[in-house]
Order: sequence, then structure tokens, then C-alpha cells
Amino acid sequence: MTSKQSLHRRVSPAAPDCPSCGTTASDLFIGSWRLRLASRTLAACDSEINLPPRAFRVLLALLDARGDVVSRDALLDEGWPGVVVSDESLTQVISELRRAFARLGCQTKPIKTVSRAGYQLVADTVCDACKQPDGDNTEFAAGLDLEALGLCLEAKGIVARNGEAGMKNAALLTAEAARMAPGYAPAHAYKAVMQATLQLYRGDGGSTLRDAAEDANAAVRTNPRCAHAQAAMGYSLGALGRYDHAQSAYTRAIGLDPSNADIFHMAARTLFSARRYRLAATLAERAAALDPSCFYSLSLASRAAARFDHLRSQVYARRALIRVRETLRYDPEHARARGILGLSLAQLGHSDEAVEVVDDNRSCATSMQFPDVVTRCVLGLEDAAIESLKRAMDCGWRHAAWLYAEPSLAVLHKRREFRSIAARIAMA
Repeated sequence: MTSKQSLHRRVSPAAPDCPSCGTTASDLFIGSWRLRLASRTLAACDSEINLPPRAFRVLLALLDARGDVVSRDALLDEGWPGVVVSDESLTQVISELRRAFARLGCQTKPIKTVSRAGYQLVADTVCDACKQPDGDNTEFAAGLDLEALGLCLEAKGIVARNGEAGMKNAALLTAEAARMAPGYAPAHAYKAVMQATLQLYRGDGGSTLRDAAEDANAAVRTNPRCAHAQAAMGYSLGALGRYDHAQSAYTRAIGLDPSNADIFHMAARTLFSARRYRLAATLAERAAALDPSCFYSLSLASRAAARFDHLRSQVYARRALIRVRETLRYDPEHARARGILGLSLAQLGHSDEAVEVVDDNRSCATSMQFPDVVTRCVLGLEDAAIESLKRAMDCGWRHAAWLYAEPSLAVLHKRREFRSIAARIAMA
């Protein structure tokens, strides 16, 4: 049954990319349109339209279908629960919704009639009035220092391949970028993210999470319109456990750059650690859609969806496995891919292959051991999972919130060894 909660499977939180919209963090969007649940209105830029209750419920049902065709009978059940009406009533509501979208600038038909099947919400409809100009990269152009940008991109590449294992080198590069270009917001933003991640996953670096938050603040002060600066603020606040403030920062970041896969993934990670699984899964799925080579966002989406939709979790795991294998085909030593490979295999029931992968990864004495902890929990190997967790902690893994957010680790929560490890990590 369609609800506010199930909607998070289809749409993302809207963001204040147009001040006249009056957007709030609880709004949802369909492409460029904002759907306000509290007032049952559909909005775009400075215009909005009130939707009648039946039209609102039919639109929710179409949204929740995730682009699939919804039968006329299903839509009748949603729009007129417990009431027998003719097909003409539904036809009128569909026409009403189409007119609402048209009045808000939609140049195509957003709801498609599928002969003898029902109706389908077309995902790629665009509100021309809300389009951003092509090539709008002002957040990088403002105060641009090419050498600093180069260091940041080099750091990003190191982390993409090696995960947390390469974080120390990446942090040094971004610190140098921020030093050489103090007026360049992305440099401070990258530095903040690297510092926070270094503390959470390596437990070293000479700085604290509050230092990372201060660098994020510096990025925002330098350029409040820099999406990376707002995302760095969200990441730093999330690392400090201030999840509501973090979500607000990510909302601003996505509003400034709604096509940035890194920002969606960072937001998904933070909200996963806050145990806001539905929204985390949706944001991670969006990150994977924006970056076709990204496997770790699909893995995160799969683990989040495991809490509320097993079938959806399996779909994500299969897609992650395909991308992981493609990555390892041309880069067999890709540490991040090796960590996700075993986990994806375990989630899909390929136990023998998963065990072989995690046993191979065991020789890697890095904080990338944590995916193997999750894999062993999925396989039911609790004792081995505890040993892997000890190794991860010894290598500097310090993300206390993740211990209780990761669904598969629930099997360990009552074990004395786990409680002891969790206490030591919390005190670190």
C-alpha cells in the first residue's frame, strides 16, 4: 500500500535550488517537480497546484511503481479504496494530473497510457522552466586553482581504487591542496571529507572529526554555492552523529548539483549510519545511476534495502556483482572491488565462492577488512566475523555507528566479544 514510507523507494528529498520555491527538507521530487506531502501540492519554481485527494493518491501509486506499468484496477483501488467506480473516473483523474504537469511547464506527457495494461509514469520528463544552464560549473570555477584541483582529483582516484586503505595518502594530498589554494572551496571540502574518513576508517592522521567539520565550514564560508562544500559539511556532521543537520546540508548540496554521484553516495552513507535505510537505499541507487561504473553504491543500496525489501536488495546485489566483476576484469588488484565481491556473492547465496574471496582478502592487513566482516555475518560465520572485526579494529577502523547500522552485524550484537570491541571503538 502506498505511503510516505514507501515513497522513499521512488523519490528523493527535494532541495532548495530555487529560493522562491520555499522548499523544505521533507518535500519530495519527481524530476524537477516538488511534491509536498503535507499540503498535497505539486510545485515547480514559483508555481504550485493543489491536487485533489484522489489525484494525489493515484500519483503516489504511479511513483511507487518505480517506472513500471500500473494496472487500472490497482489505480482504482488506490484512488477509490472500498468504492466501486467506473474506468471513466480514473481516466478523468489521469487527465487532471496531466493538466497539472502541463501547467507547471512539462512539454511532454508525463503519464503514459499503456494499451490494455494501465498507466506508467515516464521517468525522464523535464520541466523546462527549472533546467539549469548547460556547463554550469561555477562551484569549481570560483577561485579555481588548477594545481589544487589536480591534487584533489588525484586523491579522489586513490580512494576510488583503494578505499579507506588509500585514505592517508589522499588526506595528505588534499591538505596540500587546501594550503596552496586557501580561497578555493572544493580544496577545503575534499580535505574535510578525507580527514573525517581517515578518522573513521584508519584512526590516524593527527586531526579530529571537529577539525574536519571546521574545514567544511571553511569551504562553505569561501563559497556557499559550492555543492561539494555543503556535502563535506553533511559528511562531517554525520561523522559527529548530528544526522538531522547532516541531512539538511546534503539537501542543500543536491539542490546545487543534482547530478553528482559522489554527493548522493556520501549522503547515502551518512543516512545509512543513521539507520535511515529507505532514504539511504534510494540515494545510493541514484548514485549508481549517475555513475554506471560505481559498484559500491549498489552494494550499499542492497544492504540498506535488506531491512525492508528483500527482493529489491537482491536486485541491487546482482547489479553490484556485475559491476564488480567488470572492474576486476581490468584491475584484478582493485582493493575496493575485492571487498565488495565476496559480500555480493554471499548475499546472492554463492557461499563457497564468497568464502574463497574473503579468505584471499584476509592477507590484506588494512581496514578494508570490514566488508569481510559483513560477508562472514551473511554466511553465518560468526566466530570468523569476530576475528575479522578485531583485525579491522587493529588496522584503525573506528566507525562506531556503523557497527549497529550494518544489518548483517545484528547476529553479533549479543556476543560478549562484539560488545567489548564496540566499547573499545567508542572510546578510541
